[in-house]
Amino acid sequence: MTATPAGYVAAVLADSPLGFWPIDEGASNPVDAASSHDATWNGSHTGVYGPACQTAAELTPGTYADFTDTSALYVPSSGSWSIEAWARYTESGITIRTPVSWIRGTGTSPRADTASISVNNGSGNTGIAEINVADAAGAARIYARSTSAVNDGMWHHIVGTATSGGSMRIYIDGVLEATNTAGRYASTASPQTRRVYLGSNQLGGQAFRGAISCIAIYDHALTATQVLDHFNAMPQGPCVASGWSVGFLKF
Repeated sequence: MTATPAGYVAAVLADSPLGFWPIDEGASNPVDAASSHDATWNGSHTGVYGPACQTAAELTPGTYADFTDTSALYVPSSGSWSIEAWARYTESGITIRTPVSWIRGTGTSPRADTASISVNNGSGNTGIAEINVADAAGAARIYARSTSAVNDGMWHHIVGTATSGGSMRIYIDGVLEATNTAGRYASTASPQTRRVYLGSNQLGGQAFRGAISCIAIYDHALTATQVLDHFNAMPQGPCVASGWSVGFLKF
């Protein structure tokens, strides 16, 4: 297993992410390829083949990575942003699993003003992916949900975006699958604590059970062209490990 392909790294960095974690370090902690916001693993993970046969992280249930300082990763809840991740997922059922969460609320363990990518959320939505935003109380959410399932054991590129005007979009493997123009929740509190979690919602909650790779966050909404460019920049699979395919196919 090797480093993330240089062409993919270049495509992501060209679009100015606030943070970009290829997660190709093997046993080491995640390193921010866009800035200096390195993360620390809590729990254990295993190095596995990623979407282009590079090293990715298979998470032991409850494992997540967080940061000592994410102040520079803050974006106002009314601002534009994007969250991007590659994920491989197989679980069924209705349990929420979160490969990346971006919390902009207050307090030492904020549960509000959360933007995240989640999968397998809710009865009747098994296997879908979504971008969602919580209200200031953490009691309600607004979603943009995919029309296709991603819990098929293949690597998928998942991107959620939001504009300052309120539109939220979700892309799966370079294709726009849903738009929600209902607006977004915004905080009325002054931000004091910012959190980013890789592999969970926060502190191990909604722990992702699968593999993750190449997570990035942005203080602007990626365009459809940029999303597709990122997807196409990842070399085509499948990658074969231990006799079974863990790659993806482009058509």
